[in-house]
Amino acid sequence: MSLLQGSTGRLAAAIALCACIARTGCGNNEPQQNRSTHLGGKTLSETVANSRPGLLTIAGVVKVEEGMRGTDSCIRVLVTSKTAILTAQIPLMIETWPVDIVEMPK
Repeated sequence: MSLLQGSTGRLAAAIALCACIARTGCGNNEPQQNRSTHLGGKTLSETVANSRPGLLTIAGVVKVEEGMRGTDSCIRVLVTSKTAILTAQIPLMIETWPVDIVEMPK
């Protein structure tokens, strides 16, 4: 019986520890700032410059530029018409930068 009580005590302690970690979090609580450098060292500007020629060869892509999506910097790809076929040809991320596909106003 004491073996079972010991296991129950350890389980209760583990649950309490998990609750404390979940409540306080283990990350940084400061607001996220926009990043301009890539984890590998390339800046957003460098990544856009390197990716622009290839993206512009895709029919329907008009412009490639730096942009914002929410609170994070991104690569904005402007297209003539945002179709499923066109968006399938454009990657969701380049390096570690998210790609935002935006239809040009008519």
